[in-house]
Amino acid sequence: MVEHNESGRPAEASADVHALRCGRAVMELSLDAVFTVLATRRRRVLLRVLADADACSIDDLVEWVTTRERQLGDGDPDREVVRAELERVHLPMLADHRIVDYDERGGDVRYYGHPVVEEYLQHAAGFE
Repeated sequence: MVEHNESGRPAEASADVHALRCGRAVMELSLDAVFTVLATRRRRVLLRVLADADACSIDDLVEWVTTRERQLGDGDPDREVVRAELERVHLPMLADHRIVDYDERGGDVRYYGHPVVEEYLQHAAGFE
């Protein structure tokens, strides 16, 4: 059975159209890669924040991720630790999988997403 989005198009087609509009092809990810991307809570929080923002600065991401983690009951995350992890671990990994475009010099991040990652991210949200 083919799932359809709110516009009546097949869900897969809308992801392809989004990728084409962004000028980027959707990178095919193995199931292992999808679960690696979603393996840490901070990266899942980051993906949810990015999905809402589309494009933002690293400063905004640090603020939004620490706020969201506090809301989830993760204590009071140290902003410098969050920044270091985003810059050195999470954003480069997401860029390698073409889920984001990360300008290390300028600190700008643009979210492109990935339909399979987003599907499993949505499922994971029900358990957090």
